[in-house]
Amino acid sequence: MIKKKTLAVLFAAAMATAAAPAFAKELTWSYSADVTTLDPHALDQTFNLGFLGNIYEGLVQRGPDMQLEPALATSWELVEPTRWRFKLRDDVYFHEGQHFTADDVVFSLERSLAEGSRIKSSKMAVVVGAEKVDDYTVDVLMSRPDPILINNWSNWLIISHEWAEEHGIKAEATAEEMAKAYSNTHANGTGPFRIVERQPDNRTVAEPFDKWWGKADHNLTRVTFRPIESDATRTAALLSGELDLAIPVPVQDQKRIEQAPGVELLTGPELRVVFLGMDVSPEPLPGSKLDTNPLSNRDVREAVYRAINEDAIARVVMRGQATPTASMIPQEFHGFMKDLERYPYDPEAAEALLDEAGYADGFSTTMECPNNRYVNDEAICTAIVGMLEKVGIEVDLASMPIGPLLTSLSDTGKRRGMWFLGLSPGNIDANGLMQELVHTRTGAWGTWNAGNLSDPELDAMIEAAITETDPEARDQLLYDAQRRLNDKVYFVPLHQQNLSWGVADDVTVVQRPDDVFVWKWAHVD
Repeated sequence: MIKKKTLAVLFAAAMATAAAPAFAKELTWSYSADVTTLDPHALDQTFNLGFLGNIYEGLVQRGPDMQLEPALATSWELVEPTRWRFKLRDDVYFHEGQHFTADDVVFSLERSLAEGSRIKSSKMAVVVGAEKVDDYTVDVLMSRPDPILINNWSNWLIISHEWAEEHGIKAEATAEEMAKAYSNTHANGTGPFRIVERQPDNRTVAEPFDKWWGKADHNLTRVTFRPIESDATRTAALLSGELDLAIPVPVQDQKRIEQAPGVELLTGPELRVVFLGMDVSPEPLPGSKLDTNPLSNRDVREAVYRAINEDAIARVVMRGQATPTASMIPQEFHGFMKDLERYPYDPEAAEALLDEAGYADGFSTTMECPNNRYVNDEAICTAIVGMLEKVGIEVDLASMPIGPLLTSLSDTGKRRGMWFLGLSPGNIDANGLMQELVHTRTGAWGTWNAGNLSDPELDAMIEAAITETDPEARDQLLYDAQRRLNDKVYFVPLHQQNLSWGVADDVTVVQRPDDVFVWKWAHVD
């Protein structure tokens, strides 16, 4: 919380920047993890892209109500079945002074298609290139029609072509080159804020960009971000006034926040299902004494599902702040299939399924789990390990921060038995998750398919749903894909967690259901 300051201090701060309001308004906030990279094409992860969306911008954006709005593009149209045309703003500058033009869009798109790009699957699945029509018009070319292309682009962000050339940032970058690029540790966007200080794992400081093309709807003069992994430390910092905003508030501290003076708890449904993924390849897992992978057997996967008491997890671990689900698709997404039912919790049935599959004595496997990304993530994984142990499945749990976990899951050569994750594609569409998580991992497809899932029937449904223009036919494809996903038990959906932000009473923010904090809508009284 920003404490009262003397009039002299306030006056000095206000005069420090010509564009500042009459009184300086600084905001300090925290999240459970740091930004992994400042490169908007190097990681497809909601928090990272959401943070960078305050610094960089895309052609389109989502408003407070999650509806698509113009951003760097003023309009767009489908001029041919496989050609989208975007008209660009002519009054936009990057933070370091470069003028925004179609060249920047073409460069950013080419880089997003590169070998090292981590956003190909979600943003560029059918995109093959771009053509500059003139300085403020660009065409995006597709291999096949995609009627909802721009739904995927609310967090596809544009970098400066000139800046990239100046600092050796390549368009055709490998994953190694992208990880070492200048853009990994430096930022130069067109957004309403510019980074002025970056200390990884400590603090990142931003100030308003005085040449931003938009109209500011905030009164901030400085934003300081502090990653605080410890839930207890983050809550204490909020209550002491060191923070104006803490994300998330752990369930065990929520009543404390509600009852404390000077702060309040903001809650709401989140656009994400957390789930347990499994490696379904028949080849033995590293370190396994078995000649095959038990999780490649559908009955074994159902046994895993039935051994997990999700109602207990929601009630005890999540303290009621979660909604169990049978679907991998959030209920707010287009294409959500509401009549799916969870496989009932039944440890005896799980043991019988293991027996029938030839694993009466159980087996051992591994699980990777984040410890600073989702509400009580490590506690959930620990509970699942205990539940699986009761039916004979011994799990070696490896907990780690979200950054290393995402690096691990991105490694196409690495194997692990299970993993815990949550996914919320930016297009708010069922097929977005299918493209990223379910489709065979190849080319621009299956970015987060870390379980070697390769189901030709599912692949065909996913690909058909991208190009299908008839709404009813497309919805049927989405439903059929979800039904097969459920029948094959490729994943164990767990729940949708509730958003939980702790905010000082003198701060007003917009809490979007995608859990993204947008600075340009924040006010400090």
